[in-house]
Amino acid sequence: MRYNGKVVYVPGKQLTVADTLPRNPLPKLEVDTVDLTEDVEALEDATQAAWPMSQTKLEVVREMTQGDAELQSVIHHVKNGWPRYPGQVVDNIKPFYSARDALSTLGKLLLYGNRIVIPLSLRSDILERLHDGHQGIVKCRERAKMSVWWPGIRKQIQKRVETCKECQVTKPSQRKEPLITTPLPSRPWEKIAADICEVNKKNYLVVVDYFSRYLEIAHLPDMSSKTVC
Repeated sequence: MRYNGKVVYVPGKQLTVADTLPRNPLPKLEVDTVDLTEDVEALEDATQAAWPMSQTKLEVVREMTQGDAELQSVIHHVKNGWPRYPGQVVDNIKPFYSARDALSTLGKLLLYGNRIVIPLSLRSDILERLHDGHQGIVKCRERAKMSVWWPGIRKQIQKRVETCKECQVTKPSQRKEPLITTPLPSRPWEKIAADICEVNKKNYLVVVDYFSRYLEIAHLPDMSSKTVC
């Protein structure tokens, strides 16, 4: 749906490898018209049954969608076709242009995939419902993916969770341990630190003087069969 196909006729003499269909066409056949009405209705019923929203709330969304000038303009383009270029779309519905291939209508509702596009007047309430129980950003976004959508919903969910006072109070945080400085010895080599490290499969003994910060590195022999204490 996101691509505009272009059909080009190529004469047979220019086809290096001729395919079967144009070389051996079938005689004209009588094709019965297939009625898909029942299948479409079954798909619509299954889509609506999957929404975690009561019929009362759905009716409110339908009513508010009918009174939302922005969504009505989007629905008009969904039914009658979108302009070729985004610059030909009015500013208030430009955020819908990039998602136009996923938009459709079901009754009086505008859908994004199988999710309901919520009118502007109900978005604050839906955000509160998504954040019910003070769920985190990931959980709220998962809830939204089940039933609702509008342009910028991911960022709005993140902002709602990050500005929730209760969530900030109970938010787990990792305490940063302060750096512990060691006292400076009175003279060189009074106190040293030593450790063994491995570089390119070779073992080295690293010794540091606490006073001068002098670093001494010595290569160690194969330690595979030895124990260093």
